[in-house]
Amino acid sequence: MACRKYTWAMCILVLCFFVGGVSAQVTTGIISGVVQDSSGAVLPHALVTVRQSNTALTRSSETDGEGRYRIPELPLGDYEVEASLSGFATETQKGVTLTVGREAVVNLSLGAYAE
Repeated sequence: MACRKYTWAMCILVLCFFVGGVSAQVTTGIISGVVQDSSGAVLPHALVTVRQSNTALTRSSETDGEGRYRIPELPLGDYEVEASLSGFATETQKGVTLTVGREAVVNLSLGAYAE
Protein backbone atom coordinates (compact mmCIF):
# COMPACT_ATOMS: atom_id res chain seq x y z
CA MET A 1 0.00 0.00 0.00
CA ALA A 2 2.82 2.39 0.85
CA CYS A 3 4.39 1.66 -2.55
CA ARG A 4 1.18 2.78 -4.34
CA LYS A 5 1.10 6.06 -2.40
CA TYR A 6 4.74 6.67 -3.27
CA THR A 7 4.06 5.93 -6.96
CA TRP A 8 1.09 8.33 -7.04
CA ALA A 9 3.09 11.01 -5.26
CA MET A 10 5.92 10.67 -7.79
CA CYS A 11 3.46 10.83 -10.72
CA ILE A 12 1.93 14.02 -9.36
CA LEU A 13 5.35 15.55 -8.77
CA VAL A 14 6.52 14.73 -12.31
CA LEU A 15 3.26 16.07 -13.78
CA CYS A 16 3.64 19.35 -11.87
CA PHE A 17 7.20 19.68 -13.15
CA PHE A 18 6.12 19.32 -16.80
CA VAL A 19 3.10 21.61 -16.46
CA GLY A 20 5.30 24.31 -14.94
CA GLY A 21 7.71 24.06 -17.88
CA VAL A 22 4.95 24.41 -20.46
CA SER A 23 3.69 27.69 -19.01
CA ALA A 24 7.17 29.19 -19.27
CA GLN A 25 7.37 28.77 -23.05
CA VAL A 26 7.94 32.00 -24.98
CA THR A 27 5.30 32.77 -27.63
CA THR A 28 6.37 36.29 -28.54
CA GLY A 29 9.32 38.04 -30.11
CA ILE A 30 11.11 41.39 -30.02
CA ILE A 31 12.02 43.88 -32.73
CA SER A 32 14.87 46.24 -31.87
CA GLY A 33 17.55 48.28 -33.58
CA VAL A 34 19.11 51.67 -34.19
CA VAL A 35 17.90 54.55 -36.35
CA GLN A 36 20.62 56.66 -38.01
CA ASP A 37 20.88 59.30 -40.68
CA SER A 38 22.73 58.68 -43.97
CA SER A 39 26.06 59.77 -42.42
CA GLY A 40 25.73 57.23 -39.58
CA ALA A 41 24.78 59.71 -36.85
CA VAL A 42 22.15 58.32 -34.47
CA LEU A 43 18.69 59.89 -34.49
CA PRO A 44 17.10 60.37 -31.05
CA HIS A 45 13.30 60.77 -30.86
CA ALA A 46 12.59 59.06 -34.19
CA LEU A 47 9.21 57.31 -34.26
CA VAL A 48 9.48 53.58 -35.02
CA THR A 49 6.28 51.72 -35.90
CA VAL A 50 5.97 47.95 -36.39
CA ARG A 51 2.96 46.56 -38.24
CA GLN A 52 2.12 42.86 -38.39
CA SER A 53 1.36 42.03 -42.02
CA ASN A 54 -1.57 39.63 -41.62
CA THR A 55 -3.39 41.24 -38.65
CA ALA A 56 -2.53 44.94 -38.99
CA LEU A 57 -1.46 44.97 -35.30
CA THR A 58 0.55 48.17 -34.85
CA ARG A 59 2.91 49.18 -32.03
CA SER A 60 5.18 52.21 -31.84
CA SER A 61 8.18 53.38 -29.87
CA GLU A 62 10.47 56.39 -29.87
CA THR A 63 14.24 56.03 -30.12
CA ASP A 64 16.28 56.93 -27.07
CA GLY A 65 19.18 59.40 -26.91
CA GLU A 66 21.44 56.90 -28.68
CA GLY A 67 18.97 56.18 -31.50
CA ARG A 68 17.98 52.77 -30.09
CA TYR A 69 14.50 51.31 -29.92
CA ARG A 70 13.06 48.04 -28.60
CA ILE A 71 9.50 46.78 -29.04
CA PRO A 72 8.95 43.59 -26.96
CA GLU A 73 6.15 41.05 -26.62
CA LEU A 74 5.09 41.03 -30.26
CA PRO A 75 3.01 38.10 -31.54
CA LEU A 76 4.85 35.81 -33.92
CA GLY A 77 4.53 36.51 -37.64
CA ASP A 78 5.65 38.83 -40.43
CA TYR A 79 6.19 42.55 -39.83
CA GLU A 80 7.15 45.74 -41.56
CA VAL A 81 9.16 48.28 -39.60
CA GLU A 82 8.95 52.01 -40.34
CA ALA A 83 10.98 54.90 -38.93
CA SER A 84 10.19 58.57 -39.34
CA LEU A 85 11.48 61.88 -38.04
CA SER A 86 10.71 65.44 -39.08
CA GLY A 87 13.18 66.61 -41.73
CA PHE A 88 13.98 63.09 -42.92
CA ALA A 89 12.49 60.72 -45.49
CA THR A 90 10.57 57.82 -43.94
CA GLU A 91 12.30 54.42 -44.17
CA THR A 92 10.38 51.12 -44.24
CA GLN A 93 11.74 47.59 -44.08
CA LYS A 94 9.37 44.77 -44.99
CA GLY A 95 9.64 41.02 -44.52
CA VAL A 96 10.79 40.91 -40.90
CA THR A 97 9.75 37.52 -39.52
CA LEU A 98 9.48 36.85 -35.79
CA THR A 99 9.73 33.27 -34.62
CA VAL A 100 9.55 31.85 -31.09
CA GLY A 101 11.81 33.76 -28.70
CA ARG A 102 13.58 35.63 -31.50
CA GLU A 103 14.84 39.19 -31.31
CA ALA A 104 14.89 40.63 -34.83
CA VAL A 105 17.40 43.47 -35.15
CA VAL A 106 16.28 46.02 -37.73
CA ASN A 107 18.58 49.02 -38.17
CA LEU A 108 17.17 51.84 -40.27
CA SER A 109 18.86 54.72 -42.07
CA LEU A 110 16.87 57.88 -42.81
CA GLY A 111 17.92 60.12 -45.67
CA ALA A 112 17.35 63.87 -45.49
CA TYR A 113 14.57 65.35 -47.61
CA ALA A 114 15.87 66.87 -50.84
CA GLU A 115 14.59 70.42 -51.22
